[in-house]
Amino acid sequence: MQKHEPGAVPPGFILLESKSTDRTELLFMLQQGVYIPLPETPVPGRVSVTSFLLRVLNLDDETFRDEIKTMMLNNMVVDNPDRTDLKRNDVLIVSGAMPGLVGAMLRSDSPIKVLRSTISGENLKESENSSLVGDESPAFIRLKAFNTVLRNHMDDILRYGVYIGIDDEQTT
Repeated sequence: MQKHEPGAVPPGFILLESKSTDRTELLFMLQQGVYIPLPETPVPGRVSVTSFLLRVLNLDDETFRDEIKTMMLNNMVVDNPDRTDLKRNDVLIVSGAMPGLVGAMLRSDSPIKVLRSTISGENLKESENSSLVGDESPAFIRLKAFNTVLRNHMDDILRYGVYIGIDDEQTT
């Protein structure tokens, strides 16, 4: 995996800068998803959902557990973010608590998670091309943030450094 150099914009991407973009447009872009380079880690090729979000959202572990109630990776609920690794091109959705039965059912490690067994992260299958090891291009994941996570951490996400795909720019 090639290390992403700060300030170097990979081909096909545009660096999103908060100073030059309307706040309403930024909210929309963060809900649609922005690309974030995966950080270097002590174990090459392994970045857990928890460690990624702690860095990007600038959180400590306790605040993370209090604020992030729903996490979905590639449309599958993540019940154990400490043991779920991110891979190149994954889509990670994060949200605070959502109301109602559906919100309770989608909540990570919910007591009623049995009702969503077909969309649980336990059913995630590794794709052949998803590894972080051995590929020389920078590894990115697409992060989508909603409700309290978006409202409370938009500036943290932007400070970390986010990109939008050139194709995404043309559709917004």
